[in-house]
Amino acid sequence: MDRENLQLILKIYTDNFDFFVEHENYKWLAIQHFQSRWEPDAPDFGEMFWEATAATDNLIDSRYAFPRSGIVELAKHEPDTVRQLFAHLYADDGGDLIDRQDRVNDFVADAAVLLERYVPGSWKMKQDLRTVLTYLNLRHPDDNFLYKSSPAHAFAKIVDFGNSFGSGKSFKLANYYQMCNELLAHLQNMPSLLDLNLSRLGEATWSDSQLHLLASDIIYCVGSYTELFRPAFFTSFDPKTKAAREHQAILDQHGQNLEAIQAELDEVREAKADLAAAYDLVGVVLRHRSWGAGTVLEEDGDKLRVRFAVGDKRLLLSHLVKNGLVDVIADVPVVKQADADTLSEGTIDPNRPSGAAVRPEDDKAKAAAELKEYFITLVGLLKEEDRLVKELTVANAERRMAE
Repeated sequence: MDRENLQLILKIYTDNFDFFVEHENYKWLAIQHFQSRWEPDAPDFGEMFWEATAATDNLIDSRYAFPRSGIVELAKHEPDTVRQLFAHLYADDGGDLIDRQDRVNDFVADAAVLLERYVPGSWKMKQDLRTVLTYLNLRHPDDNFLYKSSPAHAFAKIVDFGNSFGSGKSFKLANYYQMCNELLAHLQNMPSLLDLNLSRLGEATWSDSQLHLLASDIIYCVGSYTELFRPAFFTSFDPKTKAAREHQAILDQHGQNLEAIQAELDEVREAKADLAAAYDLVGVVLRHRSWGAGTVLEEDGDKLRVRFAVGDKRLLLSHLVKNGLVDVIADVPVVKQADADTLSEGTIDPNRPSGAAVRPEDDKAKAAAELKEYFITLVGLLKEEDRLVKELTVANAERRMAE
């Protein structure tokens, strides 16, 4: 780890401590709020969970995803199963981070099964890696660290942390915690920052005696408030003269604007990916404006192969839905073969692609409505993505002109 860069990061964080407290202290409040309200044996688990996580702000939910609502919804159907999900996640592992990551992965997988069972297509309620790690932090903050992919990788790059912790399915919890613990060790040599940190604490805040939350916050701030860290790590412009400082302030403003647009764009794209993962279009029958009814034979990301009467066509789903070229035929939606086995009235149609089955009659309208909602949501996300890409292009051009 680059000690010089790490020292500079801690100096910038110390110099801007009041700013970070103003914008990020809700994390200390959220953990204390959770600690004082978590009652795993509460009669109404969903209501208890909702109240315990009420102060988490964007630690769990975002503008596009609502995992908290997912837990509450599942608790309505299988409260004891959901209770057990958290009991398994929170079990003592004696510091075994491999076991801990396995339990995180178990939670993600088991919650996905429950959501598909009770709220099919509910990608907005998905329980992902970051969300479940946040649940761990809320319950055991002295043994865990908060994680958000982009800031964590930005920090790792600046301090030249050599032990990659990956992301998504390749994420390695032990390696990420190693980076956090190295930062934690360095914090012990920053008495001025530790003294300042005491000033943020009160009756309503988590005491953070092990400084895990402070370490998590520093990592997050480096990757999220780049306008404060950019002069130190991302530019060689000499800031000593007044003109240079004024010029740097303009560049910082442009940079802040770029970061905000990019963050929103990343959020939209993540929501779009989650949405796509929630629906399997193979076997679905679409009505094309020009070619009529066609069955989806293959789906590869945004690419579809659809069989129409005129022959097979390779099409882009985003182009189809954004331009209103297709609609779902309400009387023939299908489900995967694996799901068909659980439907007492499901029958396999030999004319459909492998893995597709006709839904029972009473499920058809519901399935069609879900797919229509999928298309409507996808159109909204695609339009939002287009808008943000244009804004980002303009903002980049303005930044280059300012340079």
